[in-house]
Amino acid sequence: MNRVVPWVAALTLSIGLAPACLAAYTATAEVNAQALGQASVNELAPVVLGSSDQQRDTRASGTATASVGVSRHAQVGTADAGGGASSWAQVVAGGIQLQATGTGNGLFLSPGDAWFARILGRGTAYAGASFSDGLTFSVPGLAVGAPLTLTFGINVTGSISSMGQFAQGLSGYGTVTDMRWHVSLGNLSDGRSESEYNSNGLIDRSAVATGLRSFVATVGNGVPTVLAMEASVGASAQGGVSCRGCGFAALYAEGNSYADFSHTFAWNGIQGALDAAGNPLALADLQVMSSSGFNYLSAWSAPVPELPSPALMAAGLLVLAGFVGKRRHPR
Repeated sequence: MNRVVPWVAALTLSIGLAPACLAAYTATAEVNAQALGQASVNELAPVVLGSSDQQRDTRASGTATASVGVSRHAQVGTADAGGGASSWAQVVAGGIQLQATGTGNGLFLSPGDAWFARILGRGTAYAGASFSDGLTFSVPGLAVGAPLTLTFGINVTGSISSMGQFAQGLSGYGTVTDMRWHVSLGNLSDGRSESEYNSNGLIDRSAVATGLRSFVATVGNGVPTVLAMEASVGASAQGGVSCRGCGFAALYAEGNSYADFSHTFAWNGIQGALDAAGNPLALADLQVMSSSGFNYLSAWSAPVPELPSPALMAAGLLVLAGFVGKRRHPR
């Protein structure tokens, strides 16, 4: 898989063109699970596992919530493959919450001299959300259009992880997790990303994108502008085994990836304001009107998350439990 978490280009474009008088919301959740492989014994023709593939996605607009989950399993004799994925997105004015999980597993129990075996399970999940809101900042006594320099905060909390294990033989796993966010207001546009790649225990991790961050933007006094915030998370995991002349062997591999923004990518309030000459303005004099009705002078407080149902979240982990049980009790 070449690109686990693409930027939501279409959403970004729609945000940039959104009129300042409107508030718009979009949430997207996508998953794909795959189980495939083949096995042959004593140079016989390969027996192909029932290649199983399923993909689902859901999109919502307005104050939006989207969630989806899927799992897949294929088995022939002592060869098993499985994959699972789940994702969830929720957005309201001022805050975005996202989550994605992927699992992939492969297991091969060879009773003798298997000439060739290739077993692979894969799960991929993506969740993205964005909103735009029309804002007007004003300070009484200043001319309309006079520049206002605002200092505001964005609070980014969440985590990513990737893990797995593999046994002897030519077996292995690979996982990728990723989170990205972007914010723009007035003349300010900034974004960050964080990712982790884990292949057979070798971890490559990027810079941290979470934390409380401060930004400075310039807007016109009494002039409508647009605040745009977007975020995405992705999780991709695969586990599989591949061997020739395996002999009496029990080979397995499993990968798991998890990206969690459910603690939010959120607006954190206005901390300061300056006039055109750089003189501080009293925040008590700063007024803000928003199309959504949210008070941007204050920090956004996360509501109780509308997490997916237990059955939905279990879909991405169902296959993993079966493989762990088989690995502990091989035939």
